[in-house]
Amino acid sequence: MCVRAATVLGAADALREAMRSPVAPVEQKDRERTLADVREHLDPSDFARAWAEGRAMALEDWTKVIDFALGG
Repeated sequence: MCVRAATVLGAADALREAMRSPVAPVEQKDRERTLADVREHLDPSDFARAWAEGRAMALEDWTKVIDFALGG
């Protein structure tokens, strides 16, 4: 489950970057807490691999990212 979370977080990070839409200050603490929780449950190399996989997902086809996030 944490690998999936790291992948989705990586995809969301790439989307925000592509849209030039940084994390809102009001959401920053929650994002940092979520990332810390996910990192805590994964080996650093597993997190890095999942994060990179998420960032590489085709942003043009967000239905695939959503399906992946929901476990499909």
